[in-house]
Amino acid sequence: MTVRFNKLVVPFLLLAISLILAAQGLDFGDAGWQLTAYDNIISYPQGVQYSFMYYLSVLLGHLWQLISPGGGLYWNRVGMILLFIFVFLIYRTLFKVYYPRHNWTGSLALVYLFIYQGGPESLNYDVFTMFFNSLIILFLFLGLTKRNHSLLFLSGLVLGLNIFIKISNLAGILFFVVLPFYAYLKNWNSRRLLRYTGLTITGFISGILLVILIMRLLHHQVYFYKNFTFLMNMSASADATHGLFHLFISYLKGYGKIFIITGTSLIIVLFIRYLVRKKPHVIQTGGYHIALVSFLFAFGLAALMIGNPVWSKVRYLFFGLMYLNGMVLLLLRHVAAKTRLLVSMGLILLFISPLGSDSGLEKMGWGSWILGPLLFLQLRKGHYASIGSGKVRFKGNIELCKVFTFIFSVTVLSYAWNNTYNDPGSRLLKRYAVDHPKLRGIYTSEKRALVVNQLLSELPNYVKQEDTLLAFIELPMIHYLTGTRPYLSTPWPKLLYSTMIFSKQLNAAAGSGRLPVIVRQRQNMGAANWPYDSIPDYTKYLDPVIKYREYGLVFNSFLKEHNYHSVWENRSFELLLP
Repeated sequence: MTVRFNKLVVPFLLLAISLILAAQGLDFGDAGWQLTAYDNIISYPQGVQYSFMYYLSVLLGHLWQLISPGGGLYWNRVGMILLFIFVFLIYRTLFKVYYPRHNWTGSLALVYLFIYQGGPESLNYDVFTMFFNSLIILFLFLGLTKRNHSLLFLSGLVLGLNIFIKISNLAGILFFVVLPFYAYLKNWNSRRLLRYTGLTITGFISGILLVILIMRLLHHQVYFYKNFTFLMNMSASADATHGLFHLFISYLKGYGKIFIITGTSLIIVLFIRYLVRKKPHVIQTGGYHIALVSFLFAFGLAALMIGNPVWSKVRYLFFGLMYLNGMVLLLLRHVAAKTRLLVSMGLILLFISPLGSDSGLEKMGWGSWILGPLLFLQLRKGHYASIGSGKVRFKGNIELCKVFTFIFSVTVLSYAWNNTYNDPGSRLLKRYAVDHPKLRGIYTSEKRALVVNQLLSELPNYVKQEDTLLAFIELPMIHYLTGTRPYLSTPWPKLLYSTMIFSKQLNAAAGSGRLPVIVRQRQNMGAANWPYDSIPDYTKYLDPVIKYREYGLVFNSFLKEHNYHSVWENRSFELLLP
């Protein structure tokens, strides 16, 4: 009876915490862009063409929104939370099969909170990718260890589908590497390896063909191919934030941070352990316990007051320790084959998770589900290895594990308290609602709620549902809230990544005889703390520090050419008509 209760109570608590945290924070960028794509993928696909690089996630998001059309942003976040819970349960099932004698629930819950971070913006391609990766790993692990042909086929099938969740998930083909690796560990003959590999690849091809069939049935293939061409051109651009060169440099810097922070931390810990070994009685003294408690208290206070700098350091330390622990477990010969199989998939998952993101290694956390719990276990259990005639040993202990768990937990919880996605500051300040049915149940700061309410009360005087609207440049949420159609191929013009493409699309749309109502930002909507900071004469784009200034200059030329004039404005927004 106790075991059954323990199985239920942690997922229930995670669900409750997540639902509460999801009620706060309002971002006009990412969430609005995704929700607009979900609304338009069937009825107006040409207005969300850019989102076709996330084709399957947009279709799944569309289906989720159809379940409760009036549920709005909060309903979308409920879908996100349910997938988080499913992923938690999938990995708990995996670890229970792998090592049933250990209780993995606590460490998986910590990883859950680490990834959730107080609430990602919405149900999006990262959440779908996390879910699909969990299925790939579960099916692949069970298929190999249980020699189950159906599960191997399913792992390949989900891997094929996952490519269409976001194009960069193509890196998931690295999971195929574990097939010959496990065959080597188990001394399988080539016939079995070929059979298992063939089953998995057959599933992979089937998944790809299934999505292509759906595309053709919905007549979406032309938009996908056009967007794929655009993606290839963008990847080759040195200026685009998603260009390969930019991504490579940002990842390189991220791994540099991991190396420095992890290396420094290990040196400090090993030095302290050296001092303790010389005088082991010290850890039994009251002075030691006072010093330890004082350090933990000071750290907790710093994490709460300083915030992001502490979060950043601990996050990169966690990444580094996961990599280090994973490599040790992978390379030690005495480690069981199924452990090395699981670790190899964990290393692949950690490596591929941030690929395609222009935020460096920030999204590496999404790949912590395997190596995270294993790290907590090894901090307590330790490592022991024979290298040549010598021996190398790292002895874990309960105290070390408790200290790291405390630091990790305090950092995660304090970050969640002080941050919602692109709406920073204490959650005590986010208690003001926006008067709109699609934002019911969402709370933000007083000033943000005020300027948004003012805009939403004025907009119905100029646009109605399915009208064409140009929202410039970082406020695609307006399209979702008004049900309007994007004037260009994306509701978020910055994603065109080129002023030349932006200008070309503007002129082509105007050449068709359509001139839209325009809503534009009067301050930097890319700044997380809007509307609190502003630049004088922002919309003139004279200040070189203004983000997307070149777009703004092109945009102002368009306004002048077509005789647009302002009909309403407040601190953050302006409405313009031709």
